[in-house]
Amino acid sequence: MTIAFRPRLTPGKAIAVFSPSSNAASKYPIRLQQGIKSLGAALNVEVVLPAQVTYSTGFTAGSAAQRTQVLEDLLLDDSVTAIICAIGGFNSAEILEHLDAEVVRRHPKVVVGNSDASALLLGIYAMGGWITYFGPAVLPQFGEYPDPFPFTVHNLQAVISNETDLTELGDPRAWTQEFADWGKNPRQRHLKTEGSQRTVYRTGSGSGILFGGNIETLNMLIGTPYLKVPMDSIFFWEAHAEEARLERVRRALTHLRQSGVFSHVRAMLIGRSPRCTEVAGLTLKDIVLEACEDYDFPIIANLSFGHTDPILTLPIGAEAYVVAEQREEARITLV
Repeated sequence: MTIAFRPRLTPGKAIAVFSPSSNAASKYPIRLQQGIKSLGAALNVEVVLPAQVTYSTGFTAGSAAQRTQVLEDLLLDDSVTAIICAIGGFNSAEILEHLDAEVVRRHPKVVVGNSDASALLLGIYAMGGWITYFGPAVLPQFGEYPDPFPFTVHNLQAVISNETDLTELGDPRAWTQEFADWGKNPRQRHLKTEGSQRTVYRTGSGSGILFGGNIETLNMLIGTPYLKVPMDSIFFWEAHAEEARLERVRRALTHLRQSGVFSHVRAMLIGRSPRCTEVAGLTLKDIVLEACEDYDFPIIANLSFGHTDPILTLPIGAEAYVVAEQREEARITLV
């Protein structure tokens, strides 16, 4: 099993914000400034904000060429130790075909994002051979009012810092998917405890390389040079909004199975998906077990990543071990 290089924060260097797709940062300046302030305070670092973050070209934060140039500049900038995405969107994959692979290979840094930024994280992992981080973004997580959730911050710190080394991936005591007003009237969201526990769909154990992201974004990379499926993978995925409709989840899982991804999976982890509601008597568990019936890897659902808060930070390319016996013994350990 080949273990990828794992970038960590370098004390005294800055963190840069980057918009890989959506132009939401230009539309929600209050949320952006809150996120920058909270990010700097949480990690005790200077936060650099390139002008590109607030560009608006149609529905993206600048053209693909502009976004690519800014990303390469940040990778080459020795004063920057990490790049955290402002938000996701729909078009992060456009950057990949323009990226200089040599720049990516020679300049590994902490790169963090979620949702559609999965394309960027997976593409960098494939091109550069170094670990990227599926975790909090500036607007949705660090822009939380009045402060980001401590679980999110502490988990990110533990995973990307040199000072600590998180091994056990736990759960927050409560969670939310409540709508947040990103405009002029922010309010504190309410957390709830019901439904916060991870759920075992199928028991077993497995070890491999953490690999995954947003399920539809990942699916669109299949057949491109920007998706490198580990031989033995701990496959994680999440779905949001319309993507979480069971018909679409079933279609996405079918494509993954037919493209051969499942033959490399040693355990499956599913992010919390309360919008995956029952359809025609079928549940998310039914859909997942049917899609995976020809395989025997363990499956754990309702985990704290994806479009939920607070969230875990998952290092794509890191080795992990999964044990799924029952709810209280569903453990995910970074090796």
